[in-house]
Amino acid sequence: MHLLQQYQQQCPVRTVQLLLCIVLLATSCEAQHHTDLQEQGVKGPVKKITIKNYLGVSVPFNEDSAMLYETDIFYINRKGNIDSTLLLTRSGYGNELARYQKSTATYRHGKKKELTYNYKSRQTATVQRTAISDSSYRTTILNKENSQTTSTTYYLDQDYVAYKMESVVLDSNKHTLLSQGSERYDKDSSGLYQKVRYHFSDIDNDAKKNGVITYKDFDKYANPGKVILTHLDKPDKVEMRIFSYEYY
Repeated sequence: MHLLQQYQQQCPVRTVQLLLCIVLLATSCEAQHHTDLQEQGVKGPVKKITIKNYLGVSVPFNEDSAMLYETDIFYINRKGNIDSTLLLTRSGYGNELARYQKSTATYRHGKKKELTYNYKSRQTATVQRTAISDSSYRTTILNKENSQTTSTTYYLDQDYVAYKMESVVLDSNKHTLLSQGSERYDKDSSGLYQKVRYHFSDIDNDAKKNGVITYKDFDKYANPGKVILTHLDKPDKVEMRIFSYEYY
């Protein structure tokens, strides 16, 4: 997907995470009344989550032909909130890293703040979070390398699960460089969303696309080990995330 290659150095919004609305990196400078795990719909006493993000996935899955473009590792405390995150983004099918980033959350008086350090660029950034309502908030990240600002708004359902997001990247003059968004819908009885709508401003004139989400390999806490996104306009265009969980 050319969007990934074009913007992975500029924009912290990542394609597969955007489409599946898994927003585990959202942390706060304000006290929140739910946990990070609740926001993701993850169950059980989770200690660590490792996510491998694949593009160009064949059916059935062939690890040798699919492109592992990103690995995310989340370390979670006993309260169900993220303490730190490692992000490794690859530049293509090889092992060369385009980004190696660590994010660390600090807590004080019930509030949380996230600091991010990119080992490739040696730049530090702060994620600022602002509450909009009881069911929505906005995060803002300033990229010191190019003075671009990424603003992302998240929307939560009645169970505090994130189901919708809208993001925009602005240059130093506040002109829009890129906008993208997604919305999951058709939630089943187990709390899993089955369908998604998404759009990218640089693809097909920002036309909305549709996809189907499939979950497989559930563990004892009913957390999926594999999440597959099938693009309905291009059924052969499949993206997949493989989850590994460690529990307390």
